[in-house]
Amino acid sequence: MVCVTAGVQELPTIFGEQLAKDLESWEPPPGEGQLLQYVDDLLIATQTQETCVDWTVSLLNFLGLQRYRVSQKKAQMVRQTVIYLGYEVSAGQRTLGRDCLGILAQNLGPYRRAVAYLSKQLDTAAKGWPGCLRAVAAVAINIQEARKFTLGQKMTVLVSHTMSAVLEAKGGHWLSPQRFLKYQAILVEQDDVEIVVTNIVNPASFLSGSTGEPVIHDCLETIEATYSSRQDLKDTPLEDADTWFTDGSSYVVSGRRHAGYAVTTSREVIESGPLPTNTSAQKAEIIALIRALELAKGKEINIYTDSRYAFGVVHAHGAIWKERGLLNSQGKSIKHAQEILRLLDAVQLPERVAVMHIKAHQKVSSELEEGNMLADREAKEAAKGEVPDKAVEAALIPDGKVSIEGKPVYNKKDKKLIKVEKASYNQEGWAVTEEGKLVVPSYLLWSLVQREHEKTHWGIDALYNHLKERIMARKLQGTVIQVTRQCSLCLRTNPKNTPKPKVGQIGKGCGPRQQWQIDFTELPRKGGYHYLLVLTDTFSGWPEAFPARTAKAREVTKALLQEIIP
Repeated sequence: MVCVTAGVQELPTIFGEQLAKDLESWEPPPGEGQLLQYVDDLLIATQTQETCVDWTVSLLNFLGLQRYRVSQKKAQMVRQTVIYLGYEVSAGQRTLGRDCLGILAQNLGPYRRAVAYLSKQLDTAAKGWPGCLRAVAAVAINIQEARKFTLGQKMTVLVSHTMSAVLEAKGGHWLSPQRFLKYQAILVEQDDVEIVVTNIVNPASFLSGSTGEPVIHDCLETIEATYSSRQDLKDTPLEDADTWFTDGSSYVVSGRRHAGYAVTTSREVIESGPLPTNTSAQKAEIIALIRALELAKGKEINIYTDSRYAFGVVHAHGAIWKERGLLNSQGKSIKHAQEILRLLDAVQLPERVAVMHIKAHQKVSSELEEGNMLADREAKEAAKGEVPDKAVEAALIPDGKVSIEGKPVYNKKDKKLIKVEKASYNQEGWAVTEEGKLVVPSYLLWSLVQREHEKTHWGIDALYNHLKERIMARKLQGTVIQVTRQCSLCLRTNPKNTPKPKVGQIGKGCGPRQQWQIDFTELPRKGGYHYLLVLTDTFSGWPEAFPARTAKAREVTKALLQEIIP
C-alpha cells in the first residue's frame, strides 16, 4: 500500500479535476490493484508487495513526466498500514489516526471549563419550598437537561446539599407522591448519576482552581429552624415524656352536622367536647391539637395526630403562612386562618414537644394504635353533645317526601322486579310494594335522584339510606353514587375523601380511563412544537402522546377535552 501527497499548485477543486484527467492516461503495470484519488492525495492498494512496488515506480515516473511534484516527507511507501485522510487504513479496517484522537481528547488548559450553561425556572409550587428542597428540584431538572450532552455516560453532580437526606426526611411534607417518585428516580435510582456533596457554595468556584472557603451547612437543621413553627419541635418521640393522642370528628346525621374533638392518653380521656355545627373535619383536627398543646403548658409531651394537614401546619407550612400574611403560594387566603394562628401560639407553650403523625383506622396491634382509636371514638361521641352558649346553624332538613309526577312506563326488567317484589298497582299506575315503596322506572331514576340530592346535597350513604326507605329501583345505589360524585357544588365545597396514595407510590384507577398520569417531556424544536404531552392510563398502562407548543395547563386541557374525554 502506498500513499502519495502532491503539492497544490492551483485551487484544490481545479487541481483535483486536472489531476484526475491526467491519471486517466496512466497505464498501470500488470497485476491486481486499485488507485484512489482525493484532490491531491493518492492511495495505491495491491495484493502483493512486488505489485505495489511496480505500481508505485510507474506512477511516480508518470507524475514526473506530467510535471507534478511529490512530497517525499509525506510519502508512505509499500506499507501494510498507512495514514490516508486522517484515518489509519489497513486490510479491511479503518480507524481514526492518533493525531485526530489527540486533538479530540486533548486537555484545554489546567482547569475545568464550561461546555454549557443550563438555566431553568422552577414551577410555582417549587418556588414556595425551602431553599434546600428547591435545590433538589433544580438538580433534578438540570440532570435531565445535562443528559442531552452526556448521552447516557456517567456524570458527577457537585452540590452543597444532602439530596437524599432532604428528599427522604422532608420531601413528604412538601412533595406530592408523584413528584416525590419522579425526583427519587432521577437522583437516587439512576446508574449514570453520582451525587457528591461539597462545602463549596458558589458554583462558579467549581470551574476555577480556587475552591473558596467551605461553609458548614446542615440541610435538615436549616429547614427545621426556618420553616418549623418552633425551633426545637421534633417529629420523633421524646424520651421520658408523656404521650397524648388527638382527634377531631365531623359528620352529618339526618341533615345536621355534628363535630367534636378529644385529647386522650392510650387508656383515659383528658378532655373532649362538641364543636359548632359549621366545623369541618380539618378544623376539628386543628382544634384538637390546639387544646392538647394548651393543656400541656410547661410539660414535656409527645402528641400524636392522624391528621396529615395538622401535622404539616406545625412542621412545614404554618410559619411560612404567617410570614406571608396567611396567604398561600397563589396569593389566596388560607382556610382556618384564625385557628392556624392560635395553633402557632399554642405550640410554644410546652417546655419540650414532639408532634408525630399516625395512620388512622388501623388494626389495634400496639399501644399507639390503641390510643389513636380511643381518641377517635371519644371525638365521635363528643360530637353528639350540644354546643353551649353558641348559635347553632340550621342545616337543610328534607321533608321526607319524594315527589314524582306523571304516569310511569315500566319496561320488561322493571316489570320483572315488580313481580319479584310482589308489588301491586295503584290508581295512578304506580307499582307499590308491600312495605309501601314506589317502584321507579329506570328512565325516571336519574332525574329523581338528582332532584333529591339537590335538596340537601347529602353524601352517598345518607342519600341512599333516605331513598331506599321510600322507593325501589334497579341500580339505585350505583345511580346515587354517580349523581353525588358528579354534583358540581359538592365538588367545589366538600373536601376530597378519596384515599391518598402512599408516599413514593402512584395511585391506580379501578378501570380503564378512570385515572391518568400526565407529564411533559422536552424535545428538539420542530415546526413550532417543543414538547410532548404524555398521558398514561394507570389501570392498563396504555399511553397517549400529543405534540405541544408549550408545557402549560391549557395544552393538557385541550388534549383531555378533544382526545381523551368522549
